Amino acid sequence: WGKTFPGCNAENQSPIDIDTTTLTYDSGLTAFDWSNYGAIPRNARWELINNGHSAQLVLDGDYQLWDGGLDGIYKAVHASLSWGSEDHIGSEHLIDGRGFPAELQIVHYSLAAGSYDEALHVEKGIAIMSFLFRLSPVDNRVYDQILLHLERIPYKDEKVIVRPLPLLSLLPLNLNNYFRYSGTFTSPPCTPGVIWSVFEDHIDISLSQRLRKLLHTTEHSSNAPTMLNNFRPTQALGSRVVYASDPKHSNLLTSPLNSPISITVAVLVGFIVMFFFINRSSHEEVSGY
Repeated sequence: WGKTFPGCNAENQSPIDIDTTTLTYDSGLTAFDWSNYGAIPRNARWELINNGHSAQLVLDGDYQLWDGGLDGIYKAVHASLSWGSEDHIGSEHLIDGRGFPAELQIVHYSLAAGSYDEALHVEKGIAIMSFLFRLSPVDNRVYDQILLHLERIPYKDEKVIVRPLPLLSLLPLNLNNYFRYSGTFTSPPCTPGVIWSVFEDHIDISLSQRLRKLLHTTEHSSNAPTMLNNFRPTQALGSRVVYASDPKHSNLLTSPLNSPISITVAVLVGFIVMFFFINRSSHEEVSGY
């Protein structure tokens, strides 16, 4: 990629391996407000596309979100899936070195930028919500309504119209706990300025719903390669900081010297010492010594 797309060789690339022992808690990472995510838009159509490197779902609807530490309102434009050839690989992001069978990424652009194309050239113009999958013994009936259409677009550039669903139904139940860092798109030209939110809770799918052998990376051909392991390897974190919305990940809670209790005790001891010296000084002045 780097030879054809120099931006993919730049610093602060995505995806990354999120080390939960080095996270920084950020109280500003509040819950998101997911506007219209629970509704089915009227007269709308979703388009599912085999773009040669992923299954992309073009979203027709006014899906907006704000809060969650974002500056302004962001609108969803499309979602994409990555997956692997084994149950432990497929996701682009890793958690403590662990991979997952698939990953859903929903791309949003800042309404303040004016349009999606303009947002690509603005710092923090793009916000991507990332959700990791895990295997379950039970089929995910909601995802069945999406996955069954993949059989109709086995080759690159093929597309099919999909009946919209409540977008919220595709997401995990707990949307309050997530990790935040700044990065790039994970495919060329690796556009920078992306705000990433990687959610802790998982989307469950069954073994029978795995995406292997469904899509191909080229146009119709008897020997077209199967689309597998369509994820970018993790990139160096560098000097970036990964933040967490859940205080359980705070370094303050894991470090005894910096814990809130220790800080409180230290402050109290400081007041006691200061009070002692003030009283002692007053006593010495009164006694004349």
